[in-house]
Amino acid sequence: MDKWVGKVAVVTGASSGIGAATCRRLVDRGMIVVGFARREDRLEELRKELMGKLGEFHYYKVDLCLEKNIQEAFAWVKGTFKSVDVLVNNAGVWRNSDALGNPQDWKLMFETNVLGPSICSKEAVNIMKELKINGHIININSDIGHYPPTLMANMSVYSATKFSSVSITESLRELLALHKLPIRVTTTSSEATFVCLLAARTQAIRRIQEINPELEDVEINSRLVAYCSDQAHSSVEKAGLIGLVKMRFIESDDSLSLRGAQVMEAIATDKKQNLIPFFLCATLGTTGACAFDKLEELGPICHAEDMWFHVDAAYAGTAFICPEFRHWLSGVAYADSIAFNPSKWMMVHFDCTAMW
Repeated sequence: MDKWVGKVAVVTGASSGIGAATCRRLVDRGMIVVGFARREDRLEELRKELMGKLGEFHYYKVDLCLEKNIQEAFAWVKGTFKSVDVLVNNAGVWRNSDALGNPQDWKLMFETNVLGPSICSKEAVNIMKELKINGHIININSDIGHYPPTLMANMSVYSATKFSSVSITESLRELLALHKLPIRVTTTSSEATFVCLLAARTQAIRRIQEINPELEDVEINSRLVAYCSDQAHSSVEKAGLIGLVKMRFIESDDSLSLRGAQVMEAIATDKKQNLIPFFLCATLGTTGACAFDKLEELGPICHAEDMWFHVDAAYAGTAFICPEFRHWLSGVAYADSIAFNPSKWMMVHFDCTAMW
């Protein structure tokens, strides 16, 4: 982070949660951070807290629903600090309102989650372009923007705002590349299973090409096959679809658990068809029934077959804080990756996912 010392970062939604935590970390690393938020009293508390750190914290009271307010804030940052090197679009709001709910709630969510960040990005890009800055724009997003909820009607409008963020991020990235501007645009979502599947895919392709260098990536990818329980979350299936790999759904036992014998049978069948098993996703606490796959049976199989072993503990993972529940973790030492969602039971930000 030494290269960031003295650089200027703007963080929206800076008065609490992820926004405040981001400000703390950036100031600790020596950046000049300007926090945008509506709650001026909390911004002042944060300023006092961060006094004496390596970097600096300043703030500007901003309502992301007001375009003029955003423009004034960026003009102040440019005039005061002569730069905007990083923009973190973190601010967001959720209202318990479905597609037949209160239009005022919809308006607030779209203004705060879509229009506000878009205007912030536009203002930041204009400054970066004018001052020839190699800038960074980071949009804090949500897994729900990729995998719309089918059983949570009250999340439908919020999900739409997060899907919009994904679309706008990608289009802005392409637009900046078209104009050859040295500005990077990044979105952050949980997407844990998808990220791990991509890592496993890359690892498998490289391993096979070391033995068979004549094989092209696309040829190997067409033979890759991943496995999961028929109780796995829909995001596992979508990870396979986006990653362009075959996904096998293996029937669970009477307790809705994925067992080793069934996995071995599926692997043997696929290998006879010249397919390449490379990834297995086990679940600790399925969303539908809170079932637990048998890691102590699945792990050794993955190890023997040189497959990536991912554990999706999104729903029940928080429970393992309690010693009396940790027996469900038996076999986790075999895992290449594991993820859980603190947002489920730890009363933290909805978009929070932890992955190792």
